[in-house]
Amino acid sequence: MLKRIWNLFTHRIDKELKILKHAYEEMPMEIALYDLDRNFSFLNRQFFTNGLDRNQFIGHDDHYYLNVLNIKNNVLEKRKEAFDTALQKKQAVRFTEKLILPDANKTLFFKRTFQPLFLNGDQTVSHMAFFGSNMTAVILSQQELKYLAFHDKLTGLMNRDAFNQQLDQLISESVRWPSEQIAGILFCDLDNFKLVNDSLGHDVGDLLLREVSARIASCLRQSDSIFRLGGDEFTVLLRNLKQDIDAGMVAEKLIKEISRPYQINEHSITYVTLSIGIGLFPKDGNERETIVSNADMAMYEAKRNSKNNYKFFSKDLTQTSKDRLKIVKGLKELINKKDFSNQFKMVYQPIFANKQNSDFSIVGSEALLRWNHPIHGNIPPDLFIPIAEESNLIQHFGDWIFQKSLSDFKLLNKLHPEGTFYISINLSAKQLDTPQIVSELEQAVLKALLSPRQVQIEITETGIIKDSAIAFKNLYILAEMGFRLAIDDFGVGFASLSYLQKIPASVIKIDKTFIQQSLTSTKNRDLVKAIIVMGQNLKKEVIAEGVEEKEHLSFLMKHNCYTYQGYYFSKPLDYIDMEQLLKKKK
Repeated sequence: MLKRIWNLFTHRIDKELKILKHAYEEMPMEIALYDLDRNFSFLNRQFFTNGLDRNQFIGHDDHYYLNVLNIKNNVLEKRKEAFDTALQKKQAVRFTEKLILPDANKTLFFKRTFQPLFLNGDQTVSHMAFFGSNMTAVILSQQELKYLAFHDKLTGLMNRDAFNQQLDQLISESVRWPSEQIAGILFCDLDNFKLVNDSLGHDVGDLLLREVSARIASCLRQSDSIFRLGGDEFTVLLRNLKQDIDAGMVAEKLIKEISRPYQINEHSITYVTLSIGIGLFPKDGNERETIVSNADMAMYEAKRNSKNNYKFFSKDLTQTSKDRLKIVKGLKELINKKDFSNQFKMVYQPIFANKQNSDFSIVGSEALLRWNHPIHGNIPPDLFIPIAEESNLIQHFGDWIFQKSLSDFKLLNKLHPEGTFYISINLSAKQLDTPQIVSELEQAVLKALLSPRQVQIEITETGIIKDSAIAFKNLYILAEMGFRLAIDDFGVGFASLSYLQKIPASVIKIDKTFIQQSLTSTKNRDLVKAIIVMGQNLKKEVIAEGVEEKEHLSFLMKHNCYTYQGYYFSKPLDYIDMEQLLKKKK
């Protein structure tokens, strides 16, 4: 009877032990047992053996295990130290482990624990349990996130955040530099890159940026770093320079390399060049914001002067240049956010005509852009518009101007007494000289459900005389589509009669300067009279801008100019005031 009970008892224990062993075998984590000589006595199925039979390692130590798997790093020393600490302190020791397997060309990461096992519930250690979790997927995903946070997705170069981080580190380490050592910060901006995107498409532009990145990298030392800040802007950190000219020599090399022709798919691109601004640390600033601002300012000076060259920052850069840089930065921030309505607004200055017996009626309205910067306040359009054109930024918000102006006009037109007035929108020379401007205008008009005949496009005289084949072609297409074309600020440029005959404009707008000085200057009076006569002979409507005094009006009426724009009639109005004015005229 006792024997039977003993057999049942031992059978139950054996069964439970088998279940327990099976559980350890199948547990979804690595489990191993060491004896006190550091030899394996058990390995479960999850334990990493790189495909080898796990029984091969029973009775062997870590040295044998690592040697068989050809793991070549300091794992052995780390395991021995953790094992000894757990054995000595009789408590669990946790650590991380990196296994480098050159044969398989991979690296694995593990979280490890040595846990002493005690005999009969006392403090005598009988074995050492070894637990592990494979953290490779987690570690690699973290590394990938970190990489993406500090690298540009398109080019693979480091990004703006990485640039700021490395420049801060360079500045903090500079306290240990030799007194003569300097660093160079190069701000690089591609010239004419927008033309690539506009004429060949963004896919070609992206391929070009990758090629530019490779070319810049090929010109640098291993100790230097290149970053893409965004768009076509790059920066370069030059470390361990001995003299200023070293940075200039690198800039010359970059300009020469970037200016070489590009072959992107079937396209040969020969017009992309590079402008570089150079700031030197610590000469041009001891803080990141200062040195970055100075290098950026130097780059815009290089771009403004002639492009395709470089310029060192110097303290003699004028306040005008600094103000210009503020405007450029403000516009770029606005463009990046694409929330133009937050700072931009359109105002509308009515255009009046004297039809008969001094009965002045609104025949049109010029849309004018205003910018209220959150820090710098209201920035005059005659200051920021030319800068936006020079910096090739105006194209980025030109479409917003079209959409906003036409959207407002569509509603205002319903309030016009006759419902026949037009909206006049300014078009810069840079916009006119792009292949896509016609389709952009066409789409904007269609979206607003308007006719091209209700839209007047104003082009400055100085913008026209560039004699661009693309610009002239666009003007003729727009005229054929029914858009009214007006030559703005007429008289301040150098357009000849041959230009006026070539341009399909139906309207000439006399520059306000000549109107305002017509009361005090005989030359200006004669010039205004000549323009009016010329306009009549060429069968073009003449609009006088800057009509501010009753005497201006009398003079113009006397010489047969009957369409006016200026403060005598109305200042530029926001949408609500323009709406009220039209309601009064009904």
